[in-house]
Amino acid sequence: MKTTMKKTMKQMIQLSAGALLFGAFMGSAQADTWALDHDHTRIGFGVDHMGYSTTYGYFTEYDGKVHYDRDAPDLLELEISIQTGSVMTVSKGLNDHLKTADFFNVEHFPTMTFKGSGFESDDGKTGMVHGELTLLGVTKPVTLNVELFKDAVSPMTEVETIGYRAKTTLMRSEWGMSFLSPNVGEAVLITIDGELMRLD
Repeated sequence: MKTTMKKTMKQMIQLSAGALLFGAFMGSAQADTWALDHDHTRIGFGVDHMGYSTTYGYFTEYDGKVHYDRDAPDLLELEISIQTGSVMTVSKGLNDHLKTADFFNVEHFPTMTFKGSGFESDDGKTGMVHGELTLLGVTKPVTLNVELFKDAVSPMTEVETIGYRAKTTLMRSEWGMSFLSPNVGEAVLITIDGELMRLD
């Protein structure tokens, strides 16, 4: 009798544990998928130019998706891939130089990628996403400081849309981009302003 009861209790515990694991898996699997809206997204950077001014630029070609559940922001997952050859500034000469081995070396490293997970936030509006940036074949940890804006169905597209801004500062030499440092700033401010559109 005791053996039967122990066996039954063991089976119940196993079933309960299985149910909890299944529930956690389903919760993660049900996270909404969001895409970067190319018409309303700008991935830009700013870097000091020899103390005289700040040089600004941006990238025109990129792809990105975010898996995000408003009720479980800590389960967020995102990946952004940027075509480094799409770099743009106000100067064509500078654009061409940035593509060389002195900077982005686009011939050998045509993309840079950021992969992040989890949205650490106390209020659900501002917080941090920790991840890794791969640039010039080097992968290092990076933290994005994120601010969420309006979250509603867009009257233009009739699609659920979330506005956001993400910022971080990189020390470019940590990724092997040390040309003209420190005359051309070592610290590079990255700013992503944009909108996410729900896909499902």
